[in-house]
Amino acid sequence: MNGRLELSFSAAELRILRIWAESTIHGGHWGDGAVILPDEAAALDLLETLSPDLAADCLPRQIFTFLVWSSESSDTPEETILKEKLERALAVSGMPPPVL
Repeated sequence: MNGRLELSFSAAELRILRIWAESTIHGGHWGDGAVILPDEAAALDLLETLSPDLAADCLPRQIFTFLVWSSESSDTPEETILKEKLERALAVSGMPPPVL
């Protein structure tokens, strides 16, 4: 299945997603953020359009990317809940989760 999934995120979840993205892109995989992969760019574009508690159409690849970013998690209870939410959504799409 490659269709869109409808998800909503709380303000706290959006904050966590932004922290994960920032940590991964600017502090991690390719240095200073000079290189942004196409899947990351699509996920960042989506993240910019999201509003707290409003449903949004997400592609499975965007959810997959959010889960890749979750490798920067501090494993707080809130982050764990968000990761589980993303994993459930990705499972519905039929796409396997990233191997972290």
